[in-house]
Amino acid sequence: MFPSFWETMSTNFVYGNYVVTYFGAIVDMYAKRGLIIKAQDVLEELPVRDVVSWNIMINGCVQNEQNNKALSVYERMQSEGLTPDSITFILILKACSSIGLIENGEEIHEKLLRRGLLENDIVLSTALVDMYAKCGALEKAQQVLEGLFARDSICWNALITGYTQQGHDQEALNCFKQMENEGLSPNGITYLSSSKACGNLGAMEKGKQIHDQIWSRNFIEKDIVLGNSLVDMYAKCGMLDKAQKTLEDQSNRNVITWSAIIFGYVQHGQSHDAPDSFIRMQNEGLSPYVITFICTVKAFVIMGAIYKGKQIHDEVVKRKLLEKI
Repeated sequence: MFPSFWETMSTNFVYGNYVVTYFGAIVDMYAKRGLIIKAQDVLEELPVRDVVSWNIMINGCVQNEQNNKALSVYERMQSEGLTPDSITFILILKACSSIGLIENGEEIHEKLLRRGLLENDIVLSTALVDMYAKCGALEKAQQVLEGLFARDSICWNALITGYTQQGHDQEALNCFKQMENEGLSPNGITYLSSSKACGNLGAMEKGKQIHDQIWSRNFIEKDIVLGNSLVDMYAKCGMLDKAQKTLEDQSNRNVITWSAIIFGYVQHGQSHDAPDSFIRMQNEGLSPYVITFICTVKAFVIMGAIYKGKQIHDEVVKRKLLEKI
């Protein structure tokens, strides 16, 4: 007797760390392309839906920023009697953090504690820290982190980034120090958040230490965002020579790099140096942002070069940049 259509098409194969069905792969294909309704239609047609199939659907929703939809799919999955696994929880925590649903995140936290899932899963624990941090519940984020038996740099990064984004820069640097005391090596994300905290605090000495570490590990060549952060840090601290030197050392520069130094010159009373940077930026084939134009106009006004400032303003109007603000 030949196998039925469903038996044939439900043949298992490896997908990532899972074994999934053909139809699970179809759900994944539609979900990754943002065709969430089509993905759900295929999911609904499956004679048997397992946790992996639901996770694929939830992941598609999260990747396409349909986070409320992800939560409704999560509820539907449970209504069918299926128990979420670690992957499900990681995805739903990400959805909660993206739209600030801390209450839902707290409910998941309680479930994780009851099931003892946080004890040996650093990825899941990090997702929980990240959720609390992005929702602004930084004390809870730190409590979760400190309660972990094992911590890694990714987990610390979630907390350090959260502190920096919420304006708690000293706490971010305290975490950076504690992370190093535990023998963990910072990575680009750690340095990015910590250098930003140094710039906001005017913590020049700590900023120099961070720059030395970044330089010794050759991170700037690999990460333009990190290089820009250092330029911005020095500019905010008023160390404009160091900011300029850091900019010159970057083989790859973009508008953000130049805008940071131009803003620094204007902010710290060296407006006469801003126009030169503005011209050099354009000579490198880079198109200024609105903020770049604004800082350059301000520099000309401070210098009394009103006519040149008007030329810049005319260019802004011509490009209709003010309509994009």
